[in-house]
Amino acid sequence: MITGLITLDIVAKINGINIDIRSVVRQYALDDEIEIEKLQLIAKNFDFKTRIKNLPLEDMEKYPPSCNYS
Repeated sequence: MITGLITLDIVAKINGINIDIRSVVRQYALDDEIEIEKLQLIAKNFDFKTRIKNLPLEDMEKYPPSCNYS
């Protein structure tokens, strides 16, 4: 399955937006994996604000997890 679309579907559900992954796959003629630019286009079509950001793993410490795992 297309992991980027699954992630987009999860984020959409959190925000109360319904995305039918199967119809998105048919509409955009997607195959196994999806390019980041195409995923960005799909997200914009569902009214998400998007941008591509390259983050080195070391910089991820600046962004705390949204869940408390303790």
